[in-house]
Amino acid sequence: MSIGRQSLLQEWRVQVRASRAASCLLAALVLAALACGHRATAQGTEDNAALVLEGHGDQVDGVAFSPDGETLLTGSWDNTARIWNAIDGTLIHTLSGPTDWITSVAFSPDGTKAITGGWDSSVIIWDTATGKEVLQVKVPTGNVTTVGFSHDGTRFFGGIGTTCAGRIYDFATGQPVLELSTSNRTLVLDAAYSLNDTEIATGEGNGVVEFRDAQTAALVRKSLSGHSESVSAVDFHPTDATRFLTGSWDGTAKIWNLQLGQALLTLTGHQAPVTDAVFSPDGKWVATASLDTTVVFWNAFTGERVCVLELKSGSVRAVAFSPDGSRIATGHGNWTAQIRPVPSELR
Repeated sequence: MSIGRQSLLQEWRVQVRASRAASCLLAALVLAALACGHRATAQGTEDNAALVLEGHGDQVDGVAFSPDGETLLTGSWDNTARIWNAIDGTLIHTLSGPTDWITSVAFSPDGTKAITGGWDSSVIIWDTATGKEVLQVKVPTGNVTTVGFSHDGTRFFGGIGTTCAGRIYDFATGQPVLELSTSNRTLVLDAAYSLNDTEIATGEGNGVVEFRDAQTAALVRKSLSGHSESVSAVDFHPTDATRFLTGSWDGTAKIWNLQLGQALLTLTGHQAPVTDAVFSPDGKWVATASLDTTVVFWNAFTGERVCVLELKSGSVRAVAFSPDGSRIATGHGNWTAQIRPVPSELR
């Protein structure tokens, strides 16, 4: 998940900072009403009943399931990340330390570490068993918009939105090994490793996706161009190396053929920017999240809109499938994260 265009973020930042006192007061009232400072409640119909995770003090911008599906990692504009039991909603750890918004989160491939990226220029690795910080790097300048691990777990990356670049770090040493500068000096909003870790794709503020060699940073294939606004989400297909997914602030998502460098399908129907887009683990489905408060599920091969979840929980900032594809997690503008079974149409 990524934040969006810099100008829009700056506007949000002013609005949020201006209302910080009111937000803090509201947060205090909400938290005071909770017996343990956080809670998980059930919400929705029997078919898609949601486990609602409450406790963050601002919008939840990132969600990620652990590789075993047992825990959920969330990142929020309240400057914290949290690790929750994904079965019963119990809060396990609060990851405190960043001094500004946390914009992106992910688990390591073995689930023993978590990574967070923040608006304070920090990329932090955490021990998921203890909730303790084990490594921190500070990007030279700019705000971190996206973070993640390589599939083999030996490297991690941080996308730096305001300096139009990204960095790849060695996990063992924490040292930077590669810098990714966008061709047109535009924002880096999201990034993803290819399945074999040979390429890294960057979604950018000019509506373009670039693909670079993960060892040399050289461009390795034709850039994808077709969105009219910033590319907010990128994802490689889990089984078909020729397919690729993008989500955009133009309100659409696209499925591409990487060999041709062309869009195969354009997924339309959202009434506001698409904030996140992901393939299901089996590659059959796509889930898109939007500021229009919905999550839409699509057939990944035909582009058919399969079903729509009208969540009515504020803007949907992030979406993730569980590793077995049976559940989805969402992050919301109303300060909650939610976990629910996937709709019956996908089962």
